[in-house]
Amino acid sequence: RRAAARVSAALPPEQLRALAAMLPTRDGPERARLLNAVASAAAMSSSDALVGSAEATNTSNAGGLPQESQQCVDEKRRLTSEIVAARSRARDARTARIMNIKRLESLDRWKATVQTRKDGMLSCKNATAEAYKPLKAIDAKGSYSAGIANALTQLSGVEADVNAYMAGNPPPVASGLPLVLARIKKTLTSLRDEVQPKVQEYLTLYADFEKQGEALFLRLDKSGSMFDALVPTTQDAIKSANTTVADEEKKESDLMTERTSVETRCERVLTGATATNR
Repeated sequence: RRAAARVSAALPPEQLRALAAMLPTRDGPERARLLNAVASAAAMSSSDALVGSAEATNTSNAGGLPQESQQCVDEKRRLTSEIVAARSRARDARTARIMNIKRLESLDRWKATVQTRKDGMLSCKNATAEAYKPLKAIDAKGSYSAGIANALTQLSGVEADVNAYMAGNPPPVASGLPLVLARIKKTLTSLRDEVQPKVQEYLTLYADFEKQGEALFLRLDKSGSMFDALVPTTQDAIKSANTTVADEEKKESDLMTERTSVETRCERVLTGATATNR
């Protein structure tokens, strides 16, 4: 800290910034040694003398630093910028990988859900078709209407016989026959006029059920196919993200190694510059 304070007091701001860029990023004895060397050199000569020395050796630049020192600064800045960019790309790839892994897990769950609903639809469709089979068979043959009509026809014959019988002065016990026949006729008429329309109504409902069920099944099947198609695409995205992460991590490692080498070279340049100024 004392060496840093001495350097801060002796050098102008632009040279302090350049010096900070040249120093190694790690703390430790080497960083302190370099600061002490610069502080000693700064104490022996003013900043004007340093600039004049740089100009005398024809190595100065617009920032007031020797050319080789400025090159070190620029190289470190470039490498640091590339390291940050590589880390950013790797971070984006990791995020994409996590998102696609979760997407793949979701696709598996959705595929299972769709298949479960398709199985339920098929089971319901088959059970309903089995329940409607007798009614559809009766309606297809027309046996219900024909049976009711035949029963009414036969009842008419029975009514004629009963009327004839009742006209022949039957015993009192037979007085209830006309009433019984009237009730039977009413029941058969009700079956003809009320039940048959209900049968048609139920058959219409069944037809609507089949139609809507088929449409729903097709939508589920389409959704399942869409999920199936997304699986390989998502798997490819995960593989691509893994490749990007590996590439960017290697690039970052290589750049870090290169920056360490540059820092070592910059230390030698800085040490040489302070020795010259002494």
